[in-house]
Amino acid sequence: MMKAVTSLASLLFVAVLITPFSVGALPATQEETLRQYISELQKNPEDTALREKIMRHVKAMKTAPAIPGEVDELVGQAKYVFKHAKEQKDFLDAVDAYKKALILAPWVGDYYFNLGVAQEQAGKPQDAISSFNLYLVAMPDAKDAKEIRERIGALKYLAGKSARESSPEAVAAKKQDDYETWLANLNGVRFIAAPIAWGAIGHENDPAYLVRYISGREVRWGWFYGEPASFKTSPLTEMQFNDGRWSQEIQGKQYRVPVPSFLNDQRPCTGIISDDGQFITEQCPTSRVPQTFSRVK
Repeated sequence: MMKAVTSLASLLFVAVLITPFSVGALPATQEETLRQYISELQKNPEDTALREKIMRHVKAMKTAPAIPGEVDELVGQAKYVFKHAKEQKDFLDAVDAYKKALILAPWVGDYYFNLGVAQEQAGKPQDAISSFNLYLVAMPDAKDAKEIRERIGALKYLAGKSARESSPEAVAAKKQDDYETWLANLNGVRFIAAPIAWGAIGHENDPAYLVRYISGREVRWGWFYGEPASFKTSPLTEMQFNDGRWSQEIQGKQYRVPVPSFLNDQRPCTGIISDDGQFITEQCPTSRVPQTFSRVK
């Protein structure tokens, strides 16, 4: 009889030990698993594989999960941006809103589509490609799947084109092209300074106008005595430098201005052509005030 009691007590003891472990080993509910996945996604929002895993999990759920109310507010913000955006950068606010919504409800395919559109409008083709691909994962049977794949193809071209244009070689080539165009547009242009009293035989009462003009890749010097019929086309008197040259080469947007030999300070002056090609400023070490030449209209 005692043995039987002892055996029963032993069985009860074993049952007590096993029960907690049996309960702990029960699988988590689908809702609990989804919450865990979303918690992981919040820590790693760029984890595309995890987003796809969440989509597959939601498709397998018996009951579709509810979309948090906060998501509706974020989608409302994004829609407002789409309606009132005036320039490309405005769409970045819509991008931000949809990204936040897709952290809270990462299984909703339509949000990925709208995010892709916002990224496309914001000038971010590579990001838009990723969003449209996730849309196709979330909604593989979407009626517009063919159109989206074509859209992805176009975006891949744009992304590649943007990458090529932003390469150091392309940037340098464009910079050189822009410079050559800028210089070509100055060919033949004259720049004139304010008149000065510079008497000469036969011109004692006439003001003198110093002139700088562009010829190819060089700057040449000249002047007018008195008021010419046209500052733009009238013949002018050319000026020769002390070294026998008649012009100075343009380097970038600057050129060297030789100093007359009779001056003690032989440091050269520097001429700088403005970016818009409307002015030339000559600065000399011997003078605190630069001389300005304005483009002849």
